[in-house]
Amino acid sequence: MIKILFYHLIYFIFLYLVSFILYDNVNISKIVIPIIAFYLLFSKYKDYKSIFIKIKALIVLLPIIFYPYYSLIYKNTKSIFFTSVLFINLLQVSLMLGLNSDEYLTKLNGLNLLILSILTPILNNYNSDYLKFDKNNLWGYSKTIILLNTYLFNDFYYQNIWKYAGIYSIIIPSIHTFLTKNSKAWISLRIYSLVLSFFIDSTYPLIHKNMVTELNKIFTPSTDKFDGLKSIFSIIEVIMIFFLVKNINNNTFLDYCKEKISKNIFL
Repeated sequence: MIKILFYHLIYFIFLYLVSFILYDNVNISKIVIPIIAFYLLFSKYKDYKSIFIKIKALIVLLPIIFYPYYSLIYKNTKSIFFTSVLFINLLQVSLMLGLNSDEYLTKLNGLNLLILSILTPILNNYNSDYLKFDKNNLWGYSKTIILLNTYLFNDFYYQNIWKYAGIYSIIIPSIHTFLTKNSKAWISLRIYSLVLSFFIDSTYPLIHKNMVTELNKIFTPSTDKFDGLKSIFSIIEVIMIFFLVKNINNNTFLDYCKEKISKNIFL
């Protein structure tokens, strides 16, 4: 058990450090990230079996190709395109893995993901080389908790060898935000750690298999297991969504849509 936990720790540190290096060195990320995205799309996409993964690969990997170059083209602007990409990614998980479930807590997780998606903060690159969101750390923490629940307990990820890599890729940006008291790096760390985990999963699957094989003998959560722990996660989710809605600012995807609708109505 100690050995497998040490293995996980090494993997987590590696994923964190490489993601941070890519974030901190924009010229490296401009080369590495598009290469990985193209590689996965053209060499590995045909191997993806489920419709969910096929859609996820497209809505993650295609925009990621251009992500490191955004600030090279646009300076001090808001990006509705990449904000919409975040919205669509969360919406897909909500509809395909959450709201369509017959299990109550899984459906609740899907509803929380739906609310989280429409409250996606508008991304910008004001005084930055990367897209970021400002003064909305609660949204980042909420996304971490809600997706952590999804990765742990949704049957889609049951015994999936990528599960813990996915968990680490959503924990890393929030840990960094907590330590630095700044969400500037949240989006970049999430994107880079996610893409790196996809690359490892597709190219060196034995790494992820070794991470889960022994651990699954001890702890294998699913929709029908660990209801008590899952209920705790659900309560925390609801509390975080409550405060997120209560403290909502005027700089979210929902506000953008409301503004667009209002302009069209009064034209």
